[in-house]
Amino acid sequence: MNDELIKIENLDVNFRLKGKLFAPPDVISAVNAVSLSIRKNESFGVVGESGCGKSTLANAILGFVKPDRGRIFYKGQDLLTADKKAFLSLRSGMQTIFQDPYSSLNPRMPVWALISEPLYIRGERDKTVLKARALELLRRVGLGEEDMDRAAPCFSGGQRQRIVIARALALQPEFIICDEPLSALDVSVHAQICNLLQDLRKELRLTYLFISHNLAVVRHMTERMAVMYLGRVVEYGDTEKIYKNPCHPYTRALLSAVPEPDVGGRPPELLRGEVASPINPPAGCRFQSRCAYAKEDCAARPDGLFEAEPEHFTACCMPLLE
Repeated sequence: MNDELIKIENLDVNFRLKGKLFAPPDVISAVNAVSLSIRKNESFGVVGESGCGKSTLANAILGFVKPDRGRIFYKGQDLLTADKKAFLSLRSGMQTIFQDPYSSLNPRMPVWALISEPLYIRGERDKTVLKARALELLRRVGLGEEDMDRAAPCFSGGQRQRIVIARALALQPEFIICDEPLSALDVSVHAQICNLLQDLRKELRLTYLFISHNLAVVRHMTERMAVMYLGRVVEYGDTEKIYKNPCHPYTRALLSAVPEPDVGGRPPELLRGEVASPINPPAGCRFQSRCAYAKEDCAARPDGLFEAEPEHFTACCMPLLE
């Protein structure tokens, strides 16, 4: 599609563990055969339990880890085959908001230096320019001039996350990865940060990859989403369609765990068994060991997604066939 900003094709990311003497190393399959696209000016969500590969996928896009296979396109250019100069030019348009604002900020630097540090790294040395840009960004995220010379420990968690967001905007990016930006914050400030991110996306025409465990927040923040399990995408498409008509058993289990004000809502679907090892994942469907609908042929079922309805893809629709 001509409105794609990010396109990922058959991405694999493996981590090799140090093995015993003379033995081959064990290989962790962190991301396996992932293909998806993120459109310009949209917010795209990624959900799944811890260890499913959400952050590894984000790190591969940013160049923090090197994929073993696949392709990643940004604005039509392959990031994995680009030379260093071209990659750095493209990379400046992609930034990230980290999960923990407490460890993301140097406690010894004043706020203006923290926010303008990306500009300094890119070669700007005029202190007046750096301070002016930092003040502009501080005001945009709801802080003020009186905060310019304060250090990070002087701020609350919500304020620190605002500083992290301001720093992410310093190079005027088009694409921002929000890697669980609410999980380290008090519940009382979740709505404030969500509204800030929404306002910035509209004002600056940003594109988000929004990673979260909070399914209610993902529904509020995103137009499309992907559900990951053990390194693979098991459901993908329009957020509202996935929430209203979850096709994959894992997606149904996740959504049934969301508290509902209506007592007569969807009954909980408890998962059985344990998560399979990413070192030796099962053949075929990786969810089969925990699935209440598993059949004998699940181990031989080919990988990939099929279209359950327009703008809604799934790796399994067994619950719908029961």
